[in-house]
Amino acid sequence: MDTVLNPALTLESRQTQLATLAARSLYTPVLRTAITRSDTVFAHKWVDKCSKGLRKSRLTCADIKAKYTSEENDELDVHCPTPLPESHGLLEVKALLRYWPTMTADVIAAFLIGLDCGDAYGSPVFMRPPTEWNIQNWLATQGADVQAAFRGATRKDFWKLCVVWRLDGNLYGRRTAGAVYRHELEEILTNRLKDQGYAFVRGQKDPTTYSCQITQIWLLRHIDDFRATGPPEALLKLFRDEGLAKHFDLKRGDLESLETMVEVVGRRKLRSEGMIATIPDNKHCENILRVLSLEGKDAKAHGLPSRPRDKTGTGADELSPEQASKYREATGSAIYLSLDRRDLQFAVKELARHMAVPLQCDWQALKQLGRYLLSGEMARVTLVSDEDRADYNSGRGLSLVAYSDSDWAGCPETRRSTDCVCINIGSSVLQVGCQTQPGLPATSSSDAELRGMSRAARELYFVAQLATIDFAIPVQTPSLFADSSVGLAISRKLGPGNKLRHLEVCYFLVQEMVRRKLIKTYKCKGTANPANFLTKHAASPAAVQEALPALGVISLNEVSLQAALRDARLVK
Repeated sequence: MDTVLNPALTLESRQTQLATLAARSLYTPVLRTAITRSDTVFAHKWVDKCSKGLRKSRLTCADIKAKYTSEENDELDVHCPTPLPESHGLLEVKALLRYWPTMTADVIAAFLIGLDCGDAYGSPVFMRPPTEWNIQNWLATQGADVQAAFRGATRKDFWKLCVVWRLDGNLYGRRTAGAVYRHELEEILTNRLKDQGYAFVRGQKDPTTYSCQITQIWLLRHIDDFRATGPPEALLKLFRDEGLAKHFDLKRGDLESLETMVEVVGRRKLRSEGMIATIPDNKHCENILRVLSLEGKDAKAHGLPSRPRDKTGTGADELSPEQASKYREATGSAIYLSLDRRDLQFAVKELARHMAVPLQCDWQALKQLGRYLLSGEMARVTLVSDEDRADYNSGRGLSLVAYSDSDWAGCPETRRSTDCVCINIGSSVLQVGCQTQPGLPATSSSDAELRGMSRAARELYFVAQLATIDFAIPVQTPSLFADSSVGLAISRKLGPGNKLRHLEVCYFLVQEMVRRKLIKTYKCKGTANPANFLTKHAASPAAVQEALPALGVISLNEVSLQAALRDARLVK
């Protein structure tokens, strides 16, 4: 019942939103007779939410793409990036290496910061005001000349036809709102904070990272959420009135140090000695189980996350439209869940491949995943050891290692191959990702391995640059491990030779990187390669449990983790 929208309370929250917009001078009412036919007039849309008994209304501009010409669409700046998953991991590694706390904050009404891009450049846009807006109350605050100009436009319901808002401020719903907010925030961080003793610089590899060498603060911006690490006194100062809070309204938490728990971008973060555990939002798991009707006590758990497609019998029948919709809903939740539950990635990848036309066998595979989720919650962990700190403090740099593996022609229907890349920095698993190889199917095992190694080399070199340039974490010469003798031998040659002309030139990126000594390549046994697990269906539940530590995943049923969860102080 705490999510039901009450009409009276919804009206109250809408009035609160309108008061906020008026206080920020976000709009100026104008008569329609004062605008031309070429001026753009948008509709408005209310977004009302009720979560855990808290009601919130947001007025948005119905800025739709169809209102623009193709040329105008090309010129619009709508870019507002979010942090890379690797950046979140490196921020945690940085905090653990330096024994620094982290801190989380979010901007209140973030997109209302700044001016509308149309108005700022002399081409204002307009919006039809909501019926909840009271023109009489607004006119009462205006001078005699404005009241005279609007005389006759205030009759009941008539003002809806002859009054529009000129958007002066940056309103939610505008396609350019995110980019305007990004520009305004960067101006604050890199310029306006200089007078307060800061010298923030935007990251070169991830534009959502910022670092200040004066205060030793590293900061990530996820739209309107901040996550930062640095010396505790500097963090507190940054997020108080003498820092960012001087420029916009902030909701900030306490310092996140040992034995604390905090919610960050929908995830819980548990901090303990040498470890930060990321616990996924349980709503995704709950949604999957609800769709599959596996919520009851009689639902049986299973130790395997996936199973091969079995199209025999009724397995080849298409799902009904209603069941197909449920399949897509559950698979969508699984995609989000797999960002933290790395053990699910292969299973979810296979489910996502069949979202267009799911069959009965795909539904059974989805139920297999649901039963696996019943076996218990997992957490993704970032680890730093004493050896890592010694390497960091000595200037030697942390080890940076990538593992690559592929399953050649593993799909029996398309004969496409799957490859997987795992990247470790020091003791922490930073990145895990598996994919069905794009393009034409690999024509040989060595072809599939080289494609996987090429992707691993690119990801490895990028992470090396991200760590050293944006986070000032020195790393040793990156190492690439693979279990393919042929692939490793080819990577150390020059050119394709006569027998490898069928391979694309880009796959010889590894050769060039080895020749320039940007990376080193090594052989590892297939049984010791963590990337092997996510290239095919797991053989047994024991194999799943054996693979979890190498993926940076631990069970919440671990005794030590249970104790840490029980004793952790919740930081709000």
